[in-house]
Amino acid sequence: MLFILLALSLGPVGSERMYFFQSNATEWAVARNHCRSCFRELVSVTPDNAALLVGGLTNDTWTGLRKELDGPMDWSQWSNGDPLTFQNWYPARPDSNNSDDSCVKFLSFGPWFDQPCETELPYICYEDRFYGNLTVSNVSLTNVSLSWTPGPGNVSQYRVEVSGNTSQVLNSTGLTALVDSLTPGSLYRFQVFPVKCDRDLNPENATVYTKPERVTDLNVTSVTTKTATLRWRRPTGNVDSFLVEVEGFPTLNVTAPGEAASVDRLSPGKQFTFRVTTLVLDRSISGDPVSVSAFTKPDLVSRLQVSEVTTTMLNLSWARPEGGHDGYRVDWTGNWAFLNHTQTVFTESSRLENLEPGTNYSIWVTALVANQSVEGDPVFITSYTRPDVITELAVTETTRTNIAVQWKPPANGSWHSFRVQVPESPALETVDLTANLTGLKSGKEYTVTVITLAADKTKLSDPVNVTTYTKLNEPKNLHNTSFNTTDIHLSWDVPENMEGVQSSYLINYTTRFWKLSHSVVARTNATILTDVRSGVEYSITVQTLLQMGQSNVTSQPITIKCSTRGVDRVLTLGMQCQSKDPLQCDTEQTREQAMKELKKLLNDKLDGVTWTLRWRDSSD
Repeated sequence: MLFILLALSLGPVGSERMYFFQSNATEWAVARNHCRSCFRELVSVTPDNAALLVGGLTNDTWTGLRKELDGPMDWSQWSNGDPLTFQNWYPARPDSNNSDDSCVKFLSFGPWFDQPCETELPYICYEDRFYGNLTVSNVSLTNVSLSWTPGPGNVSQYRVEVSGNTSQVLNSTGLTALVDSLTPGSLYRFQVFPVKCDRDLNPENATVYTKPERVTDLNVTSVTTKTATLRWRRPTGNVDSFLVEVEGFPTLNVTAPGEAASVDRLSPGKQFTFRVTTLVLDRSISGDPVSVSAFTKPDLVSRLQVSEVTTTMLNLSWARPEGGHDGYRVDWTGNWAFLNHTQTVFTESSRLENLEPGTNYSIWVTALVANQSVEGDPVFITSYTRPDVITELAVTETTRTNIAVQWKPPANGSWHSFRVQVPESPALETVDLTANLTGLKSGKEYTVTVITLAADKTKLSDPVNVTTYTKLNEPKNLHNTSFNTTDIHLSWDVPENMEGVQSSYLINYTTRFWKLSHSVVARTNATILTDVRSGVEYSITVQTLLQMGQSNVTSQPITIKCSTRGVDRVLTLGMQCQSKDPLQCDTEQTREQAMKELKKLLNDKLDGVTWTLRWRDSSD
């Protein structure tokens, strides 16, 4: 029967000695052979282990001390070769008179006693505790390779015990073993027991994780300008966590406990390769990485503006976004929201053509990357095209202070209202197709301008013009300032509402007596009529005169009548009267004859002529 005592540490770690009490009685030599075969040697007694050994005694027991161990000697060394430095003999022992070879036993109560070696007694073997080195290599998902230090002495085999989420036992006569059928990513404890004489020596131990399986179905599910979100499927076996790395950026790594992770601090519009690796708890081993590449969204364009506008075209410009980009998509829609238009450009500008005049366009500019497969957020702007011009602008009426116009709307596109304006007057805005401009100067040339407005009132059409004159006001307060026999002085007030208007005045004066008519033009509001006859009444009209284009236009006339101063004239008629008495000559017949002669002389113009018939002696 085998009894094993507590081990005793002797000296430094690694020399821990263990003692094995063998209960079967046998001769000393047989006992030694058994100890050397299955242990190290028969026990050697020292001051350090004496008490321990004696405490386990129940019978007389062989030790490893023999008088003639390797030849004639006198108790000089133990069977293991250690010198004899400690003795605990029973009194009067050993027997110095006994010349025969003898062996030493423990008495049951501890002292030493020499005894013939052929005596059959129990015995004590010892062995240093075995400390081997178990090495684990070639760790894979389900396999590991083990190699170990050979055990001491006659080891018959090695028993390999595997414990973890699965257990198994292997036996090997060599110093290596392949352990398979393991679970990926699992922690296993491996123990290799050298088996010696059906006894397990101290095991060689190692603990290691198997390699975890790699993830599957890795995808980048969403990206922003600076963040990418990844998802994957957890593999079979065991995984503690997942390491997400960005190739080329060692500081951008994330450890995730589950099947998703977000990586931030990325750059916009750039391609990144993300690597996901499965980890065990102590990170001593990791699975094969799985990679996926994706672009982050490009950043927003900046300073988007409409740089040029026509009736059918909008010119856009913007500043490139930060980070990377491959181009831009420009989308726009007008009055019909379901009619969406798009174009792809590769510079920071775009020309939108074939548009409708006066229409509000909604425009989005989006930066693109990865051959236009990844797009950033759109930047929005609206702009109206310039509306088209009106048609058939015409003046429908003019007065002294008003001009009325009408027109037809633009032939194409949309419009909101119309701005009607003449110089030096406030603009009039209307949604009608007519306008009445009031408060104007009389007799002045006006250019009426009509501009079409879009709804934002900042996009204007080209102007359409028509030129006309307001009607003239007539002069006021015409009066004769003085007259004489050869001229007439006239003056009048400047027509109302015509201050600053470059006009003239047309003066017509006629006399019925002489059947004469004259016209003059005055540049100021006073004139002198010189081509007149004395003593004649004249009818005088004054009109405001204005040259409008190739024609002269006049106002309504104002009229005055006035006469020049008369002079006495002596007309000698060739009439004779035989009587010396004038009274005798002044007869009806004579007067009648004199009238005939006078009409001849005055060309029948007797109106306004006062005459007196006088006779003169022929000697006068």
